Amino acid sequence: MSRTTAASAPASPPTRTPGRLLGSATFIMVGNLASRVLGLVREQVIAGFYGVGLEASAFSAAARVPSMLYDLLIGGMLSAAVVPVLSAYAADPERRAELWRVVSVFLTMVTLVTGLASVAVFALAAPLAGALAQGFGADGTALVATYLRVIAPSIMLFGVTGAVIGVLYAREQFGPPSVAIAVYNLGLITSVLVFHDRLGGLALPLGITLGSLLQLCVLWPGLRGGHVRPRLEAGHPALRRILTLYAPIGAGLAVSQLQVIADTRFSSAAGEAALASMRYATTLRELPHGLISVAISLAILPALAAAHARREAQTYDRTLARGLRLVLALIVPATVGLAVLADPVVGLVFQRRLFGDEARQLVTAALYAYLIGLPFIGIDWPLNYAFYARQNTRVPALIGVVSVGVYLVFAVALGPALNLARLPQRWVFLGLVLADSLKHVAHAGVMLVLARRLIGREALAGVGRTALATAAAAAVMGAAVLGLDRWLAGAVGHGTLAWGLRAAAGAAVGAAVYLPLAARLDVGEIGWLAGVVRARVARR
Repeated sequence: MSRTTAASAPASPPTRTPGRLLGSATFIMVGNLASRVLGLVREQVIAGFYGVGLEASAFSAAARVPSMLYDLLIGGMLSAAVVPVLSAYAADPERRAELWRVVSVFLTMVTLVTGLASVAVFALAAPLAGALAQGFGADGTALVATYLRVIAPSIMLFGVTGAVIGVLYAREQFGPPSVAIAVYNLGLITSVLVFHDRLGGLALPLGITLGSLLQLCVLWPGLRGGHVRPRLEAGHPALRRILTLYAPIGAGLAVSQLQVIADTRFSSAAGEAALASMRYATTLRELPHGLISVAISLAILPALAAAHARREAQTYDRTLARGLRLVLALIVPATVGLAVLADPVVGLVFQRRLFGDEARQLVTAALYAYLIGLPFIGIDWPLNYAFYARQNTRVPALIGVVSVGVYLVFAVALGPALNLARLPQRWVFLGLVLADSLKHVAHAGVMLVLARRLIGREALAGVGRTALATAAAAAVMGAAVLGLDRWLAGAVGHGTLAWGLRAAAGAAVGAAVYLPLAARLDVGEIGWLAGVVRARVARR
């Protein structure tokens, strides 16, 4: 990209200012917050009714299939290809009239491809279950196959939903997508609560299909007035461009699915509690990830794509650097706080009914291992999106393939190492969690090195200063919260009320220590956030 602004660039939406960036990110965060809170409730319900037993782990294995197919067919395509290409149409007055024809072609192709995938999963459920979860034994594998047949229709529903989300994000309509995941979670929660007694474990895969249908119903009205209709044009230039951009990402994702398959097979052989424990711990890790790095990355992607299309290098640099600094200012203290408060948080969120003390210990240990990679996942998202905005999908795809190799090496090595350490068999799955975190460390490290060539030296230096300042402030915060939590643990003991008190007190003290200290260390993003909050409160 040229580092000069093209005077003849086409008219386009206004450049994303700090206030607009924070406003969009905040809007997405609010929707994500509702979704993530309901996601926690969803996992609470699952943990309470199914614990870490075979039904919960079989469901975790089966649920990975629609997730893998979504990532492979749709998810990786959205940020890497769909949003940049459609954003270019929306930003160019000469091509804006063609936008809805492109949308119709894209939605038609997605429906056909994901529909075929749904049929294939239903027909091949038994061999798929054997490939994924052989470690469960014959009964467990049969249970996974049954769950896959119930889940199969959701593959098409998720695919069309993802395509609609891509269209809405390209048009900077953040409202409906922010609500959609919350609706999906409500569908799964409702299914378990209503059908658990009659259907047992089948209520779980039924909930996925029900939730995927509900979220599509919520999103579709966002296309109203856009003249969307079935249109089969495989040769349309925009579709060819999307597929060209996605090809390297798709190849990389195909390789990355080896990690999911290996992770599932290894976990199924590590005991019936392993997959469920990893699922619950992942839910807690994904809460700050979704609220912070995903929201901010989605908010900056259209602005980055538009700046690249207009050849506005300085705007591109400032937007990316601002997004990275904002992620760091929030994800680092969130990681430290969640690590210090892991035990009371896991107890508060999950421990009830069939989820007991041993399950809490397993999930807490998995959470510790997952949190090692959280800050690196946080900065990785905006860096990946920075390449996607430039319509460069080859570099992230190649790095993704290498990172899968890192995972496989550590996954194979750490399992025997933990066995040599004479850990009980139920703890050996932690090697897989550590391998996943080390994969993210490696991926983010390479992306940071490449970022030095992507944006200006001054902008990147500002990111480094923010990283050091937030790390220092978070370390002081962590020490203060740890001391308080240890005192409270001895004073109030265990139980839902005790865990709630420890978590609430730790969060309050953490915020009271971190925010002023980070501001004193000149982390400007704290001031931005305070300004947004004050402005929104003033409007009310």
